[in-house]
Amino acid sequence: MPFIFNIDKTTVTEGDIVELRWDCGAAEKVFLTIDNGFKSTRIETDRNGSKKFRLNRSRGKTILTLEAVTGGKSERKRIGVKVKRLKSTKAESFDNSQFRHARDTFARKPLRERWELLKPAIRTAWQYMPEKKRTAYKILGILLLLMLLAAIAPKLMELILLLLAGYMLYTIFRK
Repeated sequence: MPFIFNIDKTTVTEGDIVELRWDCGAAEKVFLTIDNGFKSTRIETDRNGSKKFRLNRSRGKTILTLEAVTGGKSERKRIGVKVKRLKSTKAESFDNSQFRHARDTFARKPLRERWELLKPAIRTAWQYMPEKKRTAYKILGILLLLMLLAAIAPKLMELILLLLAGYMLYTIFRK
């Protein structure tokens, strides 16, 4: 039983896409195996058709095998695809001396000047922050203030919590 099995490219670079085409006539079952040298994958497929594959990692050659089974007999065709390694690109080195200079200059400024430089960035970040996150920051700030107050003046803290509880009860029960 003759059958057709071909590919559009036999030499590719890692990451390229190849297209297989096949026609196995009256075959009962058809299997396609892809072996890249690291892993072999076998899938059952239609008697005829086409499929596109991205050939990534390979040990230099990927073997594609089509097996057609008819009446208990199997016939195979193989195609080898040479897979060239993708040339790695060198990352440009980053000269962070300007960053270091800016950081050091910022660090030498008095605290008040640093705060004035940071305020616009903080305002912008706060403006674009999701509402739930802003609420969480507000609650966290209040809790930190209460903890600080409890550490400094525990009796004053008790009074503040009592007043707060009273205000909440008043708000709940007022008509």
